[in-house]
Amino acid sequence: MSEKRILVVYYTSAGSTGKVARALATELGADLEAIQPEKRVDVDIKGKGLRNFGNMGRVVMGGRRQRTVPLAPAQHDPAAYALVVVGTPVYANTLPAEPRSYLVQQRDKLAKVAFFCTGEDPANAHVFDLMAEACGRTPVAIQPFHAPRVKADDIADDLTAFAARLALD
Repeated sequence: MSEKRILVVYYTSAGSTGKVARALATELGADLEAIQPEKRVDVDIKGKGLRNFGNMGRVVMGGRRQRTVPLAPAQHDPAAYALVVVGTPVYANTLPAEPRSYLVQQRDKLAKVAFFCTGEDPANAHVFDLMAEACGRTPVAIQPFHAPRVKADDIADDLTAFAARLALD
């Protein structure tokens, strides 16, 4: 087993989920890994333009259809960790293909999981059910983060509370 007992894995598109993941990994003294799709499709819920609109449609429809996508190889083996924390953005109450793909691909290597999400709706509880279904594990803890609060650097209390729930015995 690795000296680091916790791995924080995340997918970010507009940056909010990455911001939370980096802060959480620092708080926990955990290793950090970004989920990297072979073909990246960036979206921003507040973004403008036809390209962003088309990308948003692809992301939402892919989530609703529970699609997976090819990912670059993981840098960390999740089997080496006692806990893997997975973070995702939420678009239209769906789980994007990238974090779904990671959870499906790594499901047999995950001992314990915890989940967090970022989104415009501060109560994105449904996405946690989708994540649990994708990996076949019940999370030990979950935490939604409201994207406007993430952007305003107003997540310290939620982050500290979530990290405390993740403390390993």
